[in-house]
Amino acid sequence: MLYRLLYALVLRRIPPETAHALAARSIALAGRLGLLRVFGRPDPALAVDALGLCFSSPLGVAAGVD
Repeated sequence: MLYRLLYALVLRRIPPETAHALAARSIALAGRLGLLRVFGRPDPALAVDALGLCFSSPLGVAAGVD
């Protein structure tokens, strides 16, 4: 419900480039504040072993995010 309201009032009204920049800055700020360490931990049940490596989550970052 909150997301629908946020989408209707804010997200669909800003240009995609502005939304991308805002999201990138928000993630950077959350990292500096330590919020990603607290809320960004994946559940241990999501761990994946692939190619001899153990990953804590099946999710990754898309190419070009760097």
